[in-house]
Amino acid sequence: MKKKSIIIIAIVVILIFIAGIFILTRKDEEFTSTSMFDSADTAIYYEDRAMQEEWGKDTIEILKGGKSTYNEYEDLKLKNSYTFETSQAEMTQILDLVEKSNFLSLKDEYVDPMIMDGEVEKLTITYGDQTKTVMIVNTYREEFTRVVTELFKLVEMKTDAKVN
Repeated sequence: MKKKSIIIIAIVVILIFIAGIFILTRKDEEFTSTSMFDSADTAIYYEDRAMQEEWGKDTIEILKGGKSTYNEYEDLKLKNSYTFETSQAEMTQILDLVEKSNFLSLKDEYVDPMIMDGEVEKLTITYGDQTKTVMIVNTYREEFTRVVTELFKLVEMKTDAKVN
């Protein structure tokens, strides 16, 4: 009788454990499916340039629908241009990172006024009828950099461009 009770308790514990795993897994699936972004209705524009624009500028643009470009400028002239398609899955991956990195909670501008001759970065995300633009001037924000790094990875994967 004692042995039978132990077996029943073990089975109940195992079932509770399996149910807990199922609930946790299901919760993650629901979170990703209720994202505030619709990857088909989102556009991204990124620009990185020197304070003196003639020293160089890079842009990444992903339009709604996935048509994408990466442009490199030198002396105010287009040096290289790459066109590629961004899939809905790739856009979803970027947008998940935008959410997880709290990009949308950033201020509109971060500037280090002590540096006069540096870098200006601007990232704009348009989703539905809303737009969030953040500009970084001669400073660093982890939330911003994580998203930009993901954009550069996409460009390098889709083109033969070597981005810094």
